[in-house]
Amino acid sequence: MEDNEEKILETLPVKKIPVVSKISAGLPIYSEENLIDYIYFATKNLNSNKEEFGLQVSGDSMDKLFQEGDVLVVEKDSIVENGQLGVVMVNGYNATVKHIRYTEDQIILIPESNNPQHYPQAYGSEDEVKIVGKVIANQRLFR
Repeated sequence: MEDNEEKILETLPVKKIPVVSKISAGLPIYSEENLIDYIYFATKNLNSNKEEFGLQVSGDSMDKLFQEGDVLVVEKDSIVENGQLGVVMVNGYNATVKHIRYTEDQIILIPESNNPQHYPQAYGSEDEVKIVGKVIANQRLFR
């Protein structure tokens, strides 16, 4: 490159993704009380046919992977494959993020925690388990 040539800085297309503090009834609530921030994420890493939302990590049930305050990028989907990280609502309560395992008649939510109080939880056909989405990325903010 010659000295008189200008360097051209290429920018990546990004998508503005809302970050919510919690989800209700299986769907992100983008109202003022639950919307806490926005993040920008490269569109090349997203499925153009899906909707995404951010979810701020709270608690230590997945602290081997995520720290308190991390923002997970979640692709809304009702299908999470065996072994993937999913956002799940159980019996209509707050959502949780866990590894998902399926057996013939159960769904097992597996934590990744240094805290021994967290253990796998199995749910059967009598439980209402709703898959909200699949975790596709983690964005850690350093403050």
